Amino acid sequence: SKSQYQGDLDPALVVSFAKKVVEATGDEFNIDVNAMSAQEILQRLNVLGMNSAGILFGNFKCRIVHFDLEGDILDQSDRKGLYNILDDQFIEYIQSWTRKQGTAIRGSSTSAPEELRYPVKALREILAIAVAHSLYQKHQGDVVVELHPNRITARNNCSLEAKAFVN
Repeated sequence: SKSQYQGDLDPALVVSFAKKVVEATGDEFNIDVNAMSAQEILQRLNVLGMNSAGILFGNFKCRIVHFDLEGDILDQSDRKGLYNILDDQFIEYIQSWTRKQGTAIRGSSTSAPEELRYPVKALREILAIAVAHSLYQKHQGDVVVELHPNRITARNNCSLEAKAFVN
């Protein structure tokens, strides 16, 4: 997006993202994450001052909501900087939380599924789509990830009409 962003940025998120870029592209962008500041990294990636940097590393937020088996909200929290929900740790968090929800008690022992409950590629895609929709919104949209014991949903309530029907 060519829209401008002048808000605060989380340097730790920028560095985490830059490490992933270097891992995926090698030396193509000539980024030394240990020697460059967050601003220098963003300038090298050609997103310094752009809305895309604000979405990924700034004040754009995602609401994470946990539900119980009855569909009631257990808790909810916000994460600023939408790269927070695209990184490997969040994907593992989803897998871990849903794996724990699948733990069964049989007699005097417990068993938990070891396999990943959701394909990692599918999780990355739904989260990336929700984040990408933030680019098209004047007021950042409203990214929500809902973790249920038996499913997850991720969306961006982009319009005022959609926000009216949340919860």
